[in-house]
Amino acid sequence: MYRYQFHIQVQVGRWREFQTLLDELNAALREKGLIAFQLWEASFGRFNGALMVADYESLAAYEREHNGLHSDAACMKLWREMGTHMDGIPWTDLWWRPVEAG
Repeated sequence: MYRYQFHIQVQVGRWREFQTLLDELNAALREKGLIAFQLWEASFGRFNGALMVADYESLAAYEREHNGLHSDAACMKLWREMGTHMDGIPWTDLWWRPVEAG
């Protein structure tokens, strides 16, 4: 299992626009047969902190999904537009959980 996390801070007063764009992106991803992002909002810490999460069955699945998103012009247009509603520099994590023996 691989978990991709995209850490962002949404600009003050822009959450609704950001959420609308993410909903559109998720619809486009589903239409392409790709995994949509879950959106998590921080309860504490940085104001308007958000985490976009997607889980993949394998590293190959993550790479396939990543390439599918980044090679689609419509998806990338939405991705870039979402970026106009962010503050600071976002960062990513890719976590993996080893398969348990037995």
